[in-house]
Amino acid sequence: MGLIFGLTIAGLLPLVLAQPARAANVALPLFASAAGWGSTSGGEANPGPTFVVYRNDQIDVTLTSDDGLPHGLWIDYNGDGIPNSGDYISPKTSATQNPIQFSFPADVAGQFTYYDQSIPLNTGTWSTRANGAPSGTFNAPASGTSWTGGKAHDISFDLTDPDGDPMTYTLTYSYGGGASQTIRPSTPATSNPNVVSWTPTGFSATDTVVHLEVLDSRGAPAHVDSPPFEVDSTPPTILSSSPRSGATLVDRNTLIQVNWSEAMKEATTGVANAFGVRGAGGPWLAGTVTWSSDATQMTFRPTGSLSVGTVYEVYVNSTATDHSDPGNPFVAGSAWTFSTGSTADTTPPSILAMAADPPVQLANGRVNLTADVQDNVGILKVFAAVRGPETDQNLTMAHASGTRWYVNHNYTAVGHYNFTVWATDTSGNVRSRSAGFDMSPQGTGNVPAPLYVNVTVTDGIVDVTWSPVSWPSLAGYNVYRGNGSSGQFTKLTITPVPKALPTMYRDSTAQPGHTYFYTVTSVNTTGSESGYAQAFSVLIPPYTTPPLFDPVPWAVAGVTLGVILGALYGMVWRRRPA
Repeated sequence: MGLIFGLTIAGLLPLVLAQPARAANVALPLFASAAGWGSTSGGEANPGPTFVVYRNDQIDVTLTSDDGLPHGLWIDYNGDGIPNSGDYISPKTSATQNPIQFSFPADVAGQFTYYDQSIPLNTGTWSTRANGAPSGTFNAPASGTSWTGGKAHDISFDLTDPDGDPMTYTLTYSYGGGASQTIRPSTPATSNPNVVSWTPTGFSATDTVVHLEVLDSRGAPAHVDSPPFEVDSTPPTILSSSPRSGATLVDRNTLIQVNWSEAMKEATTGVANAFGVRGAGGPWLAGTVTWSSDATQMTFRPTGSLSVGTVYEVYVNSTATDHSDPGNPFVAGSAWTFSTGSTADTTPPSILAMAADPPVQLANGRVNLTADVQDNVGILKVFAAVRGPETDQNLTMAHASGTRWYVNHNYTAVGHYNFTVWATDTSGNVRSRSAGFDMSPQGTGNVPAPLYVNVTVTDGIVDVTWSPVSWPSLAGYNVYRGNGSSGQFTKLTITPVPKALPTMYRDSTAQPGHTYFYTVTSVNTTGSESGYAQAFSVLIPPYTTPPLFDPVPWAVAGVTLGVILGALYGMVWRRRPA
């Protein structure tokens, strides 16, 4: 606890003395006489010393009368100038009790006037301050940090208390939404920076957080979290390589690639003592190493062409480490071979399949483009050229596993998009294949509209059909009719067409000679709808009843009857006896 004495001396500024805050009661020696108050015998003055304490301090006063008169302390908490129940009022000294001792808590924060109960003109200033809370700042770990599991790391932080109080701290950590676990129990703070060595063990997580709990000696707390950071306890593995192990007839100008399970430390991986290529039993090949932007794909380009019909060995050893600090080594090590042919590789990659998931997405939604690509030697790169409303982009696709490549992206504009996947093998051969997807307008129901609407007319009856929508919360569809491609539409369905039924609606109320626009919305299980699908227009042809005595059909009938009667007469004439 702390106490500050301010002594008013004639002609001088108040003298302020301080003692360090301690977890103990505050001892206050106080002297009184007709001359005023003082903190030393014979040093009384009016006004008396300024006392500064902190809220919840326990004040232990020893009051001495220097002139033999009765004196008592009165702190005017309510500021009314009258000693009453809202104030602190001490016992008084007497002829038989001098000095006297009493205690009280400093439980009212603020600045007040204190008085002498016997001589009210003798006053001074009493200040009870609210205790300021401590604060902390992490120096390490910082945002983006990746620490290798099983290795010692320094947690560094600065602690500050506005009142200069001693502090203690506790360190814990958590990850993946789990419970906090102890790093360091309650420990007295030192001068900044405070440094604690920690060895994270037995887990890998990208959302690790260190929690700092601080407590000053008066009980004021503070809580500080480090930025989320990575603890990586998992050694890297090789997902795939190119040319693949055992490949034959590899192009002599091929590139050698290694695809890793995680980002690697480039300085330790693409160097001679960690990676190498050589003809069987021969010297190591010279060349250059490049990395993908995410440091998961390493490409080695030999300085010259490979030899004809030669078996080559590729080695990666444990000197290669992942991106964490100081890095998990590639424990297993790996070696594989491939052989070159006498002619160049002219076979392009094969794009086995490609897809957009979902094929119809809400505007501003994310679409995952995938392609399955394979090659007899190895794949160098795959990218998707996406063309659509307000979009003309070439997106680099990442390798997932096996033959699968992918890229995720958000699209904002409504409409149809075409995407073409281009795959290049390590010999430079290229293959492409195209597909498409659609972005649907945002409605209130967070469900996409149908991809298309189609309309057919038979004898004035309109059949509306549309593409089905695959969506978890889909309940059915509403059909609308209007006189324009956008704007005012009238709903034709009383209740939505259930998703389990065929996607078809028959409109028998269309009027001949009119042009109508039909559209469809998707409806989710709460009754909310998507935006309108693109409207389909149709002209209902006019229908007329043919007249009863139309000369054309009667003439045709007469000619036909004449032909039939003539044929019958001829047959009868030929059958008459001679």
